[in-house]
Amino acid sequence: LFIMGSGLELSMLTVSGQFQAALEQVTVLEKGMERFGGRISTVRRAELFLQAAYACFGAGRHDRALRWCNRTLNEKGLDAHIELHALARVLNLAIHLETGKHDLLPYILRNTQRQLRSREGASAVESAMMDRARSALHRRSAKEAREQWARLLDRLEELATIPGERAILDQIDLWEWARGKVLGRPCEE
Repeated sequence: LFIMGSGLELSMLTVSGQFQAALEQVTVLEKGMERFGGRISTVRRAELFLQAAYACFGAGRHDRALRWCNRTLNEKGLDAHIELHALARVLNLAIHLETGKHDLLPYILRNTQRQLRSREGASAVESAMMDRARSALHRRSAKEAREQWARLLDRLEELATIPGERAILDQIDLWEWARGKVLGRPCEE
């Protein structure tokens, strides 16, 4: 019940854009993980970590989002669940782009490339996010940054029409986040 209730409530709140309410649910999740964490399967635990990371990201609590995201990426035994790692890597890139912590981007990009070589390759959403992260390393002006965000937004709009890619965008609303960046609005709006 804890897993289903927490996951469902976090999903409903984040999908509807109620990130502050989702943040309150993350606090409940933390307490439940202390109590039940050892009895929850690796996959379910990682899914909850990822949902908590996204809730914190949407609420503008990037430090907490990064901690939850790292917990997802460090979860052992998820080798067969590539999509969870892909979502966590995409969110990790988004967090670093949002916070302007570009000093870690080269490492994250290399690590992501290494992970992708061990499987069939990147999804188109992962590729688009990696391209945006690479371009952030070479940005020269605010105008260039807006253009880079606009290109990412256009790419994500295209990808939203492809069912497999749409599944990723249904989990983490990168399209709305990129649109906010183009409009100059913070993530939490």
